[in-house]
Amino acid sequence: MPPIGKTQRLHVSMRMRLIAFTIFLLGVELFGGEGITKDRTPVKLVADSIRTLTMPPFSMRGVQCDDSGNLYFASGFHPRRGVVLKLSTTGSTVLYKVTDADIEDPLLEDFQVTAERKVWMLAASGKKNKPYVIQFNADDPASANTIRLKVPEGLKATSIRSFGILANDKIVVSGYVDASAPKRERNREYLAVFDDTGKLIRESFQEVSKDVWKHLFGMATAAREGGVTYLLQLDKILVVSPTGEVSRTIPLTPPAPGFRPVLIKVNRRRLAIEFVKPKGDDPLGGELDAVFAVLDATTGEVLRVYEPTSEVGPPLACFSDEGFTFVHFNFDRKPPYLSLVTTAVK
Repeated sequence: MPPIGKTQRLHVSMRMRLIAFTIFLLGVELFGGEGITKDRTPVKLVADSIRTLTMPPFSMRGVQCDDSGNLYFASGFHPRRGVVLKLSTTGSTVLYKVTDADIEDPLLEDFQVTAERKVWMLAASGKKNKPYVIQFNADDPASANTIRLKVPEGLKATSIRSFGILANDKIVVSGYVDASAPKRERNREYLAVFDDTGKLIRESFQEVSKDVWKHLFGMATAAREGGVTYLLQLDKILVVSPTGEVSRTIPLTPPAPGFRPVLIKVNRRRLAIEFVKPKGDDPLGGELDAVFAVLDATTGEVLRVYEPTSEVGPPLACFSDEGFTFVHFNFDRKPPYLSLVTTAVK
């Protein structure tokens, strides 16, 4: 065979690079997003497995889970008595309860369960709605650490839209300040980081968006993985470092007009967002339509959109390697039980 000349070598090199690039693109298409096919056509959710757990009579208005699959429910019976019920995978229960001994006339606004299985509650106190955070250790639910957040005038607990716990137990909140604030800060969006005593570490104010008065009426407005916290907003996701700095912003577009985000979960650099839209005229009551979007946490790209069915749908408790896990209640039987419905995210 005659020796390969310089021009031939150049052609061969370019051809090999083209083949390698094609293989790379094929690999991204097949394996990008941790195995999820990139397709924005809504997919109907189908149950892959169902298991049941007995539970005490309990009305809930928010559910989360930890890495072991234990479930945590915020009580819906008496919101003025903040209660979170832990239901373990074996069916045993633990109560985390805020009382007047912790703060005056408490109103539970939100809660978070961290990777360390600590339970953190955001609560409003009294008529002035001052924001407090109550932290419970997993192994000592009777002992609570009550933290009053040193927020600026005009920021009330009821105006905090997102609440999260950073990897070093710092507290991050975002919301808006009302007309009682100083003029230069009045009616502006607010982001702040506090230490575990409630002392303010960092704060920033931004111009108000047109939807600032709309709440994320959910109870899972932040998710944490690998030291990074994802803070849900109405039109974006703030990526917050362990020091409380916003490292980047992921734009968030509803899948259809009228939908707004209510919760966020993370698993292996994928974000699961639930969007809801009222079926009637009442934005805070009645039945809701829901859709779920899975995003690449690095690029913000929408990988897939899922639609609930009569068999599989909200509330979403977990987003794990197994996929989505939803909770369905049945109070007709004694004792009551709940079904955990898991569906693979493909």
